[in-house]
Amino acid sequence: MAKTLLVQISDAPTPDVVHRFRNFGEDVYRALRDSCDIDVQEIDASTNRFHVRGIKARQVGRVVMLIKSELRAHNFHDTGSVVRL
Repeated sequence: MAKTLLVQISDAPTPDVVHRFRNFGEDVYRALRDSCDIDVQEIDASTNRFHVRGIKARQVGRVVMLIKSELRAHNFHDTGSVVRL
């Protein structure tokens, strides 16, 4: 059964934060677009959250690790979270 993750940050949505978050989301999109259902339009419209869907159960851990790595790379490691839905 396919799994879904909610990726979000708790930062106030200032223009700088929104720009950085969308850049982060686009990097996650590029890394996962061939293995998961991830919508770049959802990311481009987002201010603080987006979903990663269609993850195979055995790949959830790897996907979470990749997203957390990107959170660190984009300086959202303190305010970002990945929630399994």
